[in-house]
This record gives sequence, structure tokens and C-alpha cells, in this order.
Amino acid sequence: TGTTAVENKYFKPKKKNHFNGTTYILTGGNTFSAATLFTKALVDQPDVIVVGEETGGGAYGNSAWLIPDVTLPNTKVRFRLPLFRLVVDKNAPKGRGVIPEVEALPSVNAIRKNEDYKVSKVLEMIKSNNKITSGVD
Repeated sequence: TGTTAVENKYFKPKKKNHFNGTTYILTGGNTFSAATLFTKALVDQPDVIVVGEETGGGAYGNSAWLIPDVTLPNTKVRFRLPLFRLVVDKNAPKGRGVIPEVEALPSVNAIRKNEDYKVSKVLEMIKSNNKITSGVD
């Protein structure tokens, strides 16, 4: 029906200023933590295309929630220890990030030209009406 349930509240998309196009998420090896969780939450949504490289953060989940500083009483050794482990996809392979639907890897030409190869890939896809094509130059 076009509504989404969140904690027993229902939301319907607004018609004014509503975006109906394709959303592109650019990812790479430096995509960690909340950015990986965000990408994982959207990767299977319609009209969302993940472009780039595998994320550095795990697709399975992470343990970066509430990380207090702990000081041991006798030795005074200090360390940080996460209190929670968040699992967003128990079926995702541990040790792997979110795999993009469209791989966009750096090429020698892109590096020489100082070109943002991921943005170039998205622009190419937009111009070709979102057709998913190879990420290889």
C-alpha cells in the first residue's frame, strides 16, 4: 500500500518534493561503520544501486556501539571495549563487506587523469538509463 511500519507507526511517502528516481550509493574500502550499515540497509531496496568497491566495514554487522573507556583497578591499564554487537545480516559472510552491485575499480587512466572513477561510472549509468554495465575500463 506504499506505507512503511516503524515501531507500530505507519508512514506514507509525501507527494510534494518526493524523489522517484534511482539512488546511487558509492562505496569503497574506506566505507566503514555507520556508512556500511546504511549501505547494507538499502542495498536490496528497489531503485537503489550500490556502485564502487567492497566496503571496509562488515556486511554481517559490527561491534562499535557504546564503547566505554575501561581502566583496570590494579594495573591501571586502559582500553576500550564495545558493549554490544550489532548483527544486521546473520547470513552475510563474516569478514566480508557489502559487495556493490556495480563494481567500479580504479584504472591506470583514471588515476593518471585524477578522475573519480566511481562518479564517472554513475554518470555513465545515468546517461544510459541506469543500465548496469561492467566497471572495467
